[in-house]
Amino acid sequence: MDKATRAMPGISLLPEVVSTDVDGDAYLLHVETGVYLRTTGPGTVIVDLLAEPVGTAEIIARLQQDYDVGFEEAEKAVTAFVADLRSHGMIAEG
Repeated sequence: MDKATRAMPGISLLPEVVSTDVDGDAYLLHVETGVYLRTTGPGTVIVDLLAEPVGTAEIIARLQQDYDVGFEEAEKAVTAFVADLRSHGMIAEG
């Protein structure tokens, strides 16, 4: 696990971010900025887990379990997805 991933314990979606599932896709809307994102597949699992504070290790383990992928692939996906959410101001940390 790289240093950036280890440094992300207790992340969640901000209260200002609402999410909903439509036909298996997750849609997220930051109600204050109007930014919205859509994700599919593993992204929907990550969004569900981010409803409450969760450590990245738990998210990685869940992707490994649900999608039968290795640690490195799951870690890379989680790191990239969380970075994208962070860049849009949708993540609460700590």
